[in-house]
Amino acid sequence: MSITKVSKKGQITIHRQMRKELGIEPGDILEEAVENGKIILKRSENPSVSLRGIGKKAKRRLRVDSTELVRSMRKEDREEL
Repeated sequence: MSITKVSKKGQITIHRQMRKELGIEPGDILEEAVENGKIILKRSENPSVSLRGIGKKAKRRLRVDSTELVRSMRKEDREEL
């Protein structure tokens, strides 16, 4: 077990060995919870990583260029007015 200090902003440092052991890197998202008076931290999937490439998949499914899609949507908006 290691000791860490809480900063004025409520931040803590996770020691290097723990980060290495858990594969935690700068920018990773951690989920936090309180269980039986203990703080539990666990790695969460980074949302930006899970969404990477979604535009390409949508483009393949829609079989339309994003520029064409935006033009079409703007045209629909103008027609509704």
